[in-house]
Amino acid sequence: MRVKESTVNDFFALTGTIFSIPVYQRNYTWEEKNCEKLLQDIVSISQNKKTHFMGSITYILHHIDDEKSLRQLQEFVIIDGQQRITTLMLLLKAIETKIPNEEIKKEIDGLLNLSGQKLRLKPIKSDKEAFDLVMQN
Repeated sequence: MRVKESTVNDFFALTGTIFSIPVYQRNYTWEEKNCEKLLQDIVSISQNKKTHFMGSITYILHHIDDEKSLRQLQEFVIIDGQQRITTLMLLLKAIETKIPNEEIKKEIDGLLNLSGQKLRLKPIKSDKEAFDLVMQN
């Protein structure tokens, strides 16, 4: 096992990476208070310009072939950190929906989707329908 320290920006900016939630993980259960705490952490980081530990993310790395793009993608099978990753994706979508700046919208879209509008986060089956609806606006 390898341990690597990474920023949230670096983690999400990994191009060609899919985040998969395995079937044995629990459903998305974060309530408003959990989301608010994460958002407060993000605001604090942006205001203080300091690093802040936002929890660990544990994953298993798989390499998969993408038939559409004919390239190899990385799949991070999320073992720990699923709730945070899902919440961050939902937050990014909310920002993308509300922000008027087209350049920032495009940048956020690149964090949320692979080329061809394929979502980078693959939730468990029981969360997929609701997640997909939110991500489609």
